[in-house]
Amino acid sequence: MRHLCHRGVLPSRQIVVRSVVSGHKGYMTADGSIYCVGRNYVDHIKELPSLLSIPDELPTSPMIFMKGPGTIVRGAQLLIPKWSSNVQHEVELAVQLGSDLQPSAAAISIDLTARDVQAELKRLGHPWALSKSFKGSCPLGNSFSLDSIDPQQLTISLYVNGAVRQQVDTMKMIFKISEILSYLKYRFPLQPGDWILTGTPEGVAAIKEGDIVTASVSDRKGVILSEGRWKVELDPELGSVDEWRDNVK
Repeated sequence: MRHLCHRGVLPSRQIVVRSVVSGHKGYMTADGSIYCVGRNYVDHIKELPSLLSIPDELPTSPMIFMKGPGTIVRGAQLLIPKWSSNVQHEVELAVQLGSDLQPSAAAISIDLTARDVQAELKRLGHPWALSKSFKGSCPLGNSFSLDSIDPQQLTISLYVNGAVRQQVDTMKMIFKISEILSYLKYRFPLQPGDWILTGTPEGVAAIKEGDIVTASVSDRKGVILSEGRWKVELDPELGSVDEWRDNVK
């Protein structure tokens, strides 16, 4: 049985102790849309002025943005684009909707963000999808069933090269998952298989080529429910921001 270490050092073993099996009631094997919640942990909001030079105001309703379904990656590689000099990790609990549009499964996820690109797009008043929805920007760990599991009683953690960067109890969300889901249902065309990334805690920071990133979700007993481990590499297909001009056919 694998247990989570809370002392800032990642245990060396990499064993997943619980996972969902295909065919589980309500569990969707196909990935749908990805709805993401910004500013959902107080301590992360407090660090935003230093990241993006924006006010640390508490939201009065969930702040929603989206990633394309094609951004999901499962595997050992974490590819980052060459056209960003500051790709940052944002660890999050991801929940997937079942056939009844209720959370049926969950997984650890990382909302990769090209922070320098996001800051420039915000400065120009432009949409910032490029900074959030680039190729490979949504790594996921293994999925696990939410049967008999309260997703507000879990711990999410992220380590870089064995040192803890982010860790929080999901009970500290500003908007609980039930509130986020209710908000989304009245505003978006939710479908079975859709994912909801429920927000990141404080501690977001840059990753670089060669880093080893490990993220996990654990229960109150410290048992790992979902885990992902990735080596950061530069994506050979994603060059400079303007490289596309040379490849127009």
